[in-house]
Amino acid sequence: MSYSAHVKQQSRLEGQAEEFVSAYLTGLKATGVVRGVEWVSDTNAVAPYGFLATLVNGQEVALDVKSTAGEFERPLHISANELAEMAGQTRRYDIFRVFGIVKNRARLRIAEDVGGFGAFVRQHLTGLPEGVQVDSVSVEPVTLPFGRQVRLTIPDDEES
Repeated sequence: MSYSAHVKQQSRLEGQAEEFVSAYLTGLKATGVVRGVEWVSDTNAVAPYGFLATLVNGQEVALDVKSTAGEFERPLHISANELAEMAGQTRRYDIFRVFGIVKNRARLRIAEDVGGFGAFVRQHLTGLPEGVQVDSVSVEPVTLPFGRQVRLTIPDDEES
């Protein structure tokens, strides 16, 4: 597969993963678990998170979506901008890992409140030689406090 074909496939996969998360969050809003949801990356592609949710207690939570068509154990990539946001402690930052994507089905695991992880990684990236900059890190999912697995579905395009 060519590089440009790989980039297109990855972009399509990320968009589909965000659709799964949007449907999941809409369901949480309908049941009163969350009060509001904003799909931030739908209007700002360079935002350091995909969604901003407001919990019923008023707390804002930044939700970043990390996706793979493969299994959960595949490394996920966190940009320097995402690390800065999660370490910033201005709001809770959760990572939504969407994996095993097949057509209109996927699975989800959530790592809640990973700000401490972000701060730890950023601290260890300080003091690099001049001219050296880290743009992103690859993280094994077992490093983060992911919760139980949730099955997700979205309507088939043909069904809509």
